Amino acid sequence: MAKKIWMFAVSIFTVSILALLVAGYAVISGNNIQTPTVEINNNSNELKAMQATIDQLTAKIETLEADTINELEAIKTEFVQAVETANSEIALFGISLDQSVYSIGDSIKVTADNMGAQIPVQIELLSYTGEVIASSIPYSDAMGKLVHSIKLPSFIQEGTYEIQATSNDRTVVKSITVSDSDLQTLEESSTIPAGLTINLDKETYKPGEIIRVSGNGQASQSVSLQVTEPDGDFTSAHSSSSSDGSITMIYILPPDADKGDWKMAIKLNDKEETLTFQVT
Repeated sequence: MAKKIWMFAVSIFTVSILALLVAGYAVISGNNIQTPTVEINNNSNELKAMQATIDQLTAKIETLEADTINELEAIKTEFVQAVETANSEIALFGISLDQSVYSIGDSIKVTADNMGAQIPVQIELLSYTGEVIASSIPYSDAMGKLVHSIKLPSFIQEGTYEIQATSNDRTVVKSITVSDSDLQTLEESSTIPAGLTINLDKETYKPGEIIRVSGNGQASQSVSLQVTEPDGDFTSAHSSSSSDGSITMIYILPPDADKGDWKMAIKLNDKEETLTFQVT
């Protein structure tokens, strides 16, 4: 009896195991295994928008480059025109004088045309040796015209002189003649001294100043001038006395003239006179 009960229990257990196996297979075969789903975002619209922005920026850059090139071309054209205008004005620069022969004390009228507005012009009266007797820097008016007068100093003597005008690195020179015929007529009856007398316009000078020498001697004779510096160096110059025997000369001290006692010796034929002056 016990053996039958044990076999019945084994049978029941076996059937239960088989039932479980069958049920598990049914579950597995009846339900597919689910895999997780990954969602992929679609960014194509954003990429298209970014590409459109890039295209717009590229177009703007190209437009700016074109505008910049046009502006540079315009600036270049204006600059070239300005240079051509300036060159034209320089090429046309010139002066004219109201006459060619003057008397001592007269005024020389200098005129210049075809200049720009408010352009400086250095005008100088030069001796035949190139020494500067008078100098000034007037300006042209708003219409580009210059009118300037230079008065001939009373200490100059008759002879040939030059009016030199310089503007924009261009120099023009005009020659003039100075005659003291009126003075000669007044002094024809005067006695011409046989000796030599010389005077300076003052006793003390600054470096770069003009020394004016005047005196009397024999008429129409060669006059030599020698200036000796404090260190012994000397400079020579030559002129001539006028037909009435008067002597008029100028000497320009160097800008770096040494300070101290200087000597000036004037010689006319066999006559000589030495003067001293100081540079301070």
